[in-house]
Amino acid sequence: CAELLQHSRLLTLTGIGGCGKTRLATQLARQQLEHFPGGVWLVDLAPTSSAAPPDEHPVALAIAMALGVHEEAATPILRRIVLRLGVSRTLLLLDNCEHVAAVTASTIDALLKQCAGLVILVTSRQSLLLSGEQVRVVPPLTLPAVQTNTAIADSEAVQLFIERARLLVPEFALTTTNQTALAEICSGVDGIALAIELAAARVQMLSAGEIAARLNDRFRLLEGVRHSEPRHQTLTAALLWSYDALSSAEQQMCRVLGVFSGGCTLAAAHHLYAGLPRMRASADAPQALTPAQDASSSHDASTSPDASRSHDDPPSHDYATLELLTQLHNKSLLLVEQIGSGPPRYRMLETVRQFAQAQLQAAQQTRAARDLHLEYYGQLAARAEAPLHGPDQGAWITALRGEQENLLTAHHWCEHADGGVAAALQLVTALWRYWVTSAQLQRGHALAATALARPAANRLSALRCRALWVVGQLAFRMGRYPETLSAAEQSLAIARECADAEQTSAGLCLLAKALHATGATAEALARYTETCTVARTLPTRYWLGIALNDLAEVHRSLGQLTAAQSCYQEAIEIARTQQSPDGIFVPLCNLARLAIASGDLERARALLLECLELSMTAELKGMSEDVLEVAAALAACRNEHHNAARFAGAADMRMQDSGSQREPVDEAFVAPLLARANAALGASNYQQAHAAGRALNYDTVLSEVQQWLGERAG
Repeated sequence: CAELLQHSRLLTLTGIGGCGKTRLATQLARQQLEHFPGGVWLVDLAPTSSAAPPDEHPVALAIAMALGVHEEAATPILRRIVLRLGVSRTLLLLDNCEHVAAVTASTIDALLKQCAGLVILVTSRQSLLLSGEQVRVVPPLTLPAVQTNTAIADSEAVQLFIERARLLVPEFALTTTNQTALAEICSGVDGIALAIELAAARVQMLSAGEIAARLNDRFRLLEGVRHSEPRHQTLTAALLWSYDALSSAEQQMCRVLGVFSGGCTLAAAHHLYAGLPRMRASADAPQALTPAQDASSSHDASTSPDASRSHDDPPSHDYATLELLTQLHNKSLLLVEQIGSGPPRYRMLETVRQFAQAQLQAAQQTRAARDLHLEYYGQLAARAEAPLHGPDQGAWITALRGEQENLLTAHHWCEHADGGVAAALQLVTALWRYWVTSAQLQRGHALAATALARPAANRLSALRCRALWVVGQLAFRMGRYPETLSAAEQSLAIARECADAEQTSAGLCLLAKALHATGATAEALARYTETCTVARTLPTRYWLGIALNDLAEVHRSLGQLTAAQSCYQEAIEIARTQQSPDGIFVPLCNLARLAIASGDLERARALLLECLELSMTAELKGMSEDVLEVAAALAACRNEHHNAARFAGAADMRMQDSGSQREPVDEAFVAPLLARANAALGASNYQQAHAAGRALNYDTVLSEVQQWLGERAG
């Protein structure tokens, strides 16, 4: 394989699922590190939804995420990847491509044509049928050539069985008593690694001889599946053998888990399992499908965030679910992952997940399970909406990041679900703040626009009103001011028609922002005055705080610094009362800009340090660019021009990543200060420092700014 990789720009490792393609590919990739100065990058496509429309470029998005290339409104995703890769010799390992083979092939073709130094290593159950593709079939593990002690002990397949068996039964060993049975097991599954692991999982309950006998029965059963592809039969034999050995409740849980993308929490698994009707175990029950037969399933695509459950739920409600998950884990059908301090996540191997989806289809439960999945993640989004601008904002952002693949899957299923239009609009309005704070403006905007484009959305006035506001809000952050103006006007008209005072206030505020950004300052002031009047009638002061901050922006742009300061301070007081991290952050950061404009650099430093701490503790990744921009301005005022250029470069990179654009009032603030730094350093030195700042990763640059601010106290 290493030699093939040296002479081919595209090497595809093919073979049956579970034969060890990923293991071989990752080992090969590690060995190639010194030959690829541009790096060796792993892109796992297993979580990528096959239901995603091609125009969303799901494979390109996965590659971009692995490379650290983020969204930029003005540049197509493939172009951003090309720019990131450049001409350096780079190796991409695209793992688990079979379920998105066509999209993967088109993406690879485009990248290889534009990136001269790029080499791609692929694992897939089938070749991609691309010109110049070098295909290498990954063979099964070696089997005993003859029935001798040495031959059996030297077999890779037998060694793997023993290794996995010892995880469950530490004293398990190759003996003269079981060696023949072990050889029969490994030969019976053709040396396929996954099948061997599944067989080894039974050593707690069955002897090697009993496993061998049962396995042979399963192969005879599969002889009737004549329309299956040969490369599926042995793996299906192993999976069906394991599946049929489960209790009816375990089978139901196994089917349910196939719906999730990127794993799930205990609460999510319980919601789907408890919601589906039980299947009777009977001779006339629907026959199991193999993954290859499941062509019709292509469309399947509390205030605490911990498992997203209500505190009113009885604590024992999911014990049965936990036991079923434990059994599936013990039988090697489920992986348990602990990520950070969050709850454990349960994930199937992709091959097993596809098998589970086929059984769900055979049981005629696909639509019901997908609907329950949408229901659960719709409820999760709804529960997250309020906390996303409260004291638990950071915890909820982290929780939603872990569920992002499931949230996207829920969005896609809205196209097929009864009531899916309303569900899509509700997801859009509940999650907009997550897309902003996680620096994914383009994705959030695309989801909202898609939901609104469905004809039935026109009949849902209240939901359409809020979704239009979301589209406008995201468009504003992306610098699309005419689109913001249009969306704000439509949202405001519906809000007034529905006599919805809160949405009227929101619509007026967004309209005023768009007017201000497009130069209609007088009209913007009038709208903000009206916004504040309406907002003061509401039971919550949330919209008043937003309006006051935005009104202060107009005053700042007009040089009315005293009026701006008064508005900013009142907005901060309101946000502090509500304990809203981003609600505090925005006017606080603007107040730091105002302090710089007023010449009070020490106050600006203190305010900026508080902003930075908020950004880091509340996971406000999408707002880090503001901290960096203001830090650059402060450095320029302190005549620390190298730092000014460096921080400005980092800010520009974060904006490029998020797809955001600097508002006109902020551009007018920072541009003269950066021009001063440029003049002081000279263009060449400025650009060098600026480029160094762009190269800094998120955590590094924030730590650097934090240290810099701390050193300048007093």
